[in-house]
Amino acid sequence: MSGKEMDWGTLLRESVANMRQLSLYYPVEKDAAKVTRKYPMRINPYYLSLIKEREDAIWKQSMPDIMELEDEEGVPDPLHEEKDSPVSGLVHRYPDRVLLLVSNRCAMYCRFCTRKRRVGDPFKRIKKEQVLQGIEYIREREEIRDVLISGGDPLLLNDDELAFFLERLKKIKHVEVLRIGTRVPCALPQRITDALLSLLRRYHPLYINTHFNHPGEFTEESRKACSMIADAGIPLGDQTVLLKGVNDSVDVMNALIRGLWSMRVTPYYIYQADLTKGTKHFRTDVDEGIEIFKRLKFHPSLPMPHFVIDAPGGGGKIPITPECRFYDVINEEVIVTLNLKSLEYNKLKSELEDARDNGAAIIVIELGEIEDKEDKGIYELLKQYHPIYINMHLKHPDELTEDVKRVVSMFSDAGVPLGDRINLIEGVNDDPRVIKELVHGLLKLRVKPYYLHADSEEEGLTIINSLRGFTSGMAVPHLIVGDKIICPNHIVEKTSEKIMLKNYQGMTFEYPNYS
Repeated sequence: MSGKEMDWGTLLRESVANMRQLSLYYPVEKDAAKVTRKYPMRINPYYLSLIKEREDAIWKQSMPDIMELEDEEGVPDPLHEEKDSPVSGLVHRYPDRVLLLVSNRCAMYCRFCTRKRRVGDPFKRIKKEQVLQGIEYIREREEIRDVLISGGDPLLLNDDELAFFLERLKKIKHVEVLRIGTRVPCALPQRITDALLSLLRRYHPLYINTHFNHPGEFTEESRKACSMIADAGIPLGDQTVLLKGVNDSVDVMNALIRGLWSMRVTPYYIYQADLTKGTKHFRTDVDEGIEIFKRLKFHPSLPMPHFVIDAPGGGGKIPITPECRFYDVINEEVIVTLNLKSLEYNKLKSELEDARDNGAAIIVIELGEIEDKEDKGIYELLKQYHPIYINMHLKHPDELTEDVKRVVSMFSDAGVPLGDRINLIEGVNDDPRVIKELVHGLLKLRVKPYYLHADSEEEGLTIINSLRGFTSGMAVPHLIVGDKIICPNHIVEKTSEKIMLKNYQGMTFEYPNYS
């Protein structure tokens, strides 16, 4: 069996976890057992079935390689997560949010994993009491408004275990947003069930950040899983790692981003690979990553990712996104943008039908006004034309009225990814405190701020830099001045051997500029 016919529990039980099991599928490499004694292996039958040939992108992500033991430069905990853990299993690096680890198991053990030091290790399993200790830490600190639940993979918990933790987090009044970091939509899409989604719906605003690295991971099963999540009103984001031999090409990255858009998944981050011990063979030059990013094709109405380095030593995510261009048509795929002042059923139906008749692969609605529509038919109509996105133009917290909140919630419940274009206006919202309040309000409504439009580069960068470190990365928009995407330059110094980066606190960190 390919694994596609099994339920998720059976897939996990049938996973390849040792050399004897692996030898049933492929000749075992010499010394491979040495690798798995230090860094565990798990490849479930579904993900294993995606391998088309040895050394392809799926193979490299999942198969043990002797080079993992030959890395003399990496360190076990490059991001200093243990140092930033006031209680075991909780990382508190940024003022208003924390990382809460609830599992050390995954559906597939990625060979490039940042947490290779603990994932899959039976002696480092995360116990219920440990998670409860982390939740108590959150309860005692009112500055924490955003909790990222990760692991391992949180969705490897069963539904009852997951609900137990979510219920306790949801009862903490100052926690405004919950996020789940999971690779199961990609590596074990069978885990996304109606029962799971019925459970997750109870905890809005809830986001899922997933992790696709290559178009070869787009299958009928993964598309269905993402569609089910989006239809449940859960915004999906993707965090991709730039990996040598996997996705370090313009064509692969363009196909990856287009595929994510088509599944209603927001490209959120592209990471430069961490300096984790055992992963050196995956790292690209920083300059190579920047050049790839410059040549990617983005659309002016769809979300684009941030290219970041997670600074060694716990400095946090530092954007190194270069200036890049927008394209109205991405290769042969037609993306139709509808500029509508408001939504009226008959006009909307006509516009959507015309867009599809003209070959639209993705439809984006730029919505001028948000009106309280009692006609539920509009929301049912939107569901029929997925993938469809709506961009709003909210610019001040006072616009987040109860009527607007109700309508926006219904858009989300219809499975529509929602973005916001913020126009910076003097005397209205050119105060960083106003924008910070606005983006926090948007996140609570399941809306991601995509772009900040400003007349002045200096003024726009002041706003963007005020958000870094003090709000979730998905709440930091890209700055648009005129027709250019302006990116803050956080590279202090660059040579052929290293780059020096400055984080949101003004601290500098070194990262090697070679692979």
